[in-house]
Amino acid sequence: SEPLNGLKGGFTGDGGTNGGQTQGAADVWWGNKTFVLHVSGGGQRNGDYATPEGTVDNTHARSGFGSAGLSWTGERGHLGASYAYEDTRYGLPFVEDGQIELTPRRSIVNVRGELKDLEGFFRSVRGSFAGRRYRHEELVGGETGTRFANDTNEFEFLGTHRAYGRFNGSLGGWALDRSFSATGEEALSPPVDQRGAAAHVYEEVTFHHATLQAGGRFDYASYTPLGSDLPARDFSTFSGSVGLLIQPPAFDH
Repeated sequence: SEPLNGLKGGFTGDGGTNGGQTQGAADVWWGNKTFVLHVSGGGQRNGDYATPEGTVDNTHARSGFGSAGLSWTGERGHLGASYAYEDTRYGLPFVEDGQIELTPRRSIVNVRGELKDLEGFFRSVRGSFAGRRYRHEELVGGETGTRFANDTNEFEFLGTHRAYGRFNGSLGGWALDRSFSATGEEALSPPVDQRGAAAHVYEEVTFHHATLQAGGRFDYASYTPLGSDLPARDFSTFSGSVGLLIQPPAFDH
């Protein structure tokens, strides 16, 4: 598709009579064929729902989100980054006499990029980073009963190397850093730090009427409970595959 050159956007909104439902969302795109800026946001809310048998208490909800992103595109690659935030609060009817509310919130930072037509060992590389922050409280009668947090940082890399004789392929890696915690009445796990990493390779060996394909991946993960007598654990796994693609010559009849 052609790069965006100009300004465009959209808006949507609707409502409902039951519970006073209202919601709306909008987004705006601007570009000059090299840079693109995208901004969006929206929200929704409703009160307690009504039924022929009366109002269902604690069925209210509200949520909102917003995001902004900027990207650059050149002849040999692209780079982009974005930030998004979501905030939600809703009730749970019929649980603890209708006194429970949940408040999940999440923020995300994403960065992605790619370079092509490179000199040297790699002819193209691409990578990404995603940082996620999650919070969630369980409210009982308006008071915090349990608090959850889950923070992750994730990295990915993939490089495609140039052909060497009959060999052509790619290799890459992945890494994860995660911190989880739960405190309060419903906490079933101690805080845990998780680390993960992986490396993978894929190669093809091409002949006139056949292609040999082979790949392998190594994964490592560790889990470290904090403030607990539980032991730290770590695991390593390896997987691989081999395939053969046959392309028989065409026959004239």
